[in-house]
Amino acid sequence: MSFGLGDVWEDEQPSQWQFVYVTFGPEGEDRERKVADRKELVKTLTVWRQETYSADPLGFLFDIQDIITDDGINLVAKISPSRLYRDGPDVITTELGETSEWGSHHAEGMFERTWKYDHGDSDKVPTYK
Repeated sequence: MSFGLGDVWEDEQPSQWQFVYVTFGPEGEDRERKVADRKELVKTLTVWRQETYSADPLGFLFDIQDIITDDGINLVAKISPSRLYRDGPDVITTELGETSEWGSHHAEGMFERTWKYDHGDSDKVPTYK
């Protein structure tokens, strides 16, 4: 990212121009997942949420949106794959502002489903503990 041009002055006249570059964040890391990839991932995570809700024996006590809201799913779908795979399921919990208890119940499942989406249903999902 360039902040612009700067003069290098000698005496009273500018003698040359120079660029000043400042980089934020790790080089080459995507800030967000590409828009084209998000729509299918949102569908995949919505199916995961339904499966998780259906499998919970106490599901009748709460609403499906209590697991994760639609806005939350959209937010998870924006997380760049490089950041997600570098930091593991904890990045999901942090991005959503959820508790560590929620993270231990749901973030790993979302991480696994996202990994399988990105890697064609690969069974080689890394573990983060």
